[in-house]
Order: sequence, then structure tokens, then C-alpha cells
Amino acid sequence: MPNIPCINRIDCPCDNNPGTNYSSERPDRLKYIGLNFGWNNIPGIGRIWSRSYCFGICISDTSQQEADWCAASASVLCDPVPPIPPGCDDDPSACDGGSIYYNNAQSASSSCPDGSQSFTFTVPAGSIAAESQVIADRIALSIATNNARVDRFCATIPTAQGYSIWNCYGEEVYTGPLFVVIGRGSPFTFEITAGDLPDGISLIQLSGRTAGFYGEINSSGNYLFTLKITSSSGFVITHDYTYYAIGVTSNPLPDAQVGTQYDEQIQVAGGTPPYTFALADGSSLPDGLSLTDSGMVTGIPTTADP
Repeated sequence: MPNIPCINRIDCPCDNNPGTNYSSERPDRLKYIGLNFGWNNIPGIGRIWSRSYCFGICISDTSQQEADWCAASASVLCDPVPPIPPGCDDDPSACDGGSIYYNNAQSASSSCPDGSQSFTFTVPAGSIAAESQVIADRIALSIATNNARVDRFCATIPTAQGYSIWNCYGEEVYTGPLFVVIGRGSPFTFEITAGDLPDGISLIQLSGRTAGFYGEINSSGNYLFTLKITSSSGFVITHDYTYYAIGVTSNPLPDAQVGTQYDEQIQVAGGTPPYTFALADGSSLPDGLSLTDSGMVTGIPTTADP
């Protein structure tokens, strides 16, 4: 990569030390080097293969993994012809003539500790070259299995509510870091790809690993939504959550008449029945009326409440 000149010139104080250089330049990109003498860590299937001192070397700007894959495949392609085994002349079907085989697509999955999400890593078809189809597929599956564990990331809700969020109608909400991502791939991006949130509530990203909710709840009900989290490498996980916005829908209640039996059920939306009701501290009902645990306001009012 050629040097990129500085935007501003810097004169070097070189009178006493002409070797000192105080100028600067943009650093070169990191290079990953892969060197491989063959996929010799996995034994052949049914045959013993030998090869000369043929090796593959690759340089990648992307990752060490890409450099290693490239070098390993290059080492096989470099010297593909194995020695002819006994019986090959009599039974040509026993020989493959030194053919090179490329892997079929191989995928492996690794679940998060709580079993809620499954991360899948796929080695695309044609990524690995080997001396037999079985070996090529085995190597690809081994790589997929290892990377499914290494590159896995999981989203957690640090509460005791499981995969649900609970708030009340009219409540101002700022959850802080509700969704926390653990694993490789930061920074992550968060987005809701399906479903809805309560009116007035928005998903906000707080850092490269966390997100939460902010706003004021202007509706009540149960809201199912799907959260999609994408790593900086482009890997994706999704998970379904439920946002419970609990609110009283029978507000206000009908007026009561002094001396007349009154029975009125408080109606609620959101959450999961059965509900338990109680008067808030410092509040009261007119004389003669009471509130049951099931939400029924009942009794005969004895005094008018202005």
C-alpha cells in the first residue's frame, strides 16, 4: 500500500539527530498470512495419501480464517496426484486418478446457554479442496462446528421476567440496557422486524452491545414483537418477546346513587389474568362502597361524594 502524504507538513527538528523522523502517515492495513502443508490433521478414508513438499500460502486483508482456508486448499491443488495404490490397474474403480473434490455446503449450530437462540455457521460449497469428497465435507463440517461456538452471540434480558416486558398505561419508561448481547461481533445493531410496541414506546440503542425502551405508554394490551440483532460480521439472531402494557379500560366507572346497590367490574387490558386489585395508599371509595380482590366495586353508597 503506498504511503499517503500528511495533510499538514511537519518540519522535523533534525539538526542534532538527522535520523529522527517526526512525520506521520496512515498505517498499512493488517495482513493475515496462512501457511499450510496439507490437511494432514484429518486421516484419509480407506486410503493412505502421500504428497511431496508442496505447500500453500495465502495473504488476506480480511481475516486469519480466510488466509488459512485459502492456504490449505492451495496446498491440495498444488500437488493433487497421489501414488497409485495396489490393485488400481486391475480395478480402476478403486482409484480416483488424483481428482480434487470440493466440499458441499456444511452448517453447524450452537445454542445459547438458556436454549433461547441458536446460532448457525455455514461453510459455503466449494470452500475446501481435498483428495476425497468425504474428507472435504468432514473438514468443512469441522470448521463450521468450531466457528458456530466461537462466533456465537446471545441476547439476554437481565430481569426476572423471562422474555417479557411489563409496564402500565401512562407510565414513563426508560428501561436502560434491557437487551444485552454477549459474544463476538461488536458493535451490534438492534431492530424490530415484526410485530408492534405499545403506542409511545421506541427501541433505542444505548451502546454497541445494549438496547432498551424509551417513551410514555399511550395504549394497553399485549404486544408481540421480533427483535433482530446483527453483528458487525453480518451474522444475525432473532428472538420473539412480549411487551405487556397493563391499563384500566373502564375509566371512569359509572356514577353511583346514594341508597342504591352498586356493582361495577373494573375492566383491564394487557397482562395475564387473573388480576388482583387493591386501593392505592392514600386513596378511598365513597362510604358504603368497597373494592374486592377481583376488581368489583360493590355496595350501597351512604353519602354523596362531591
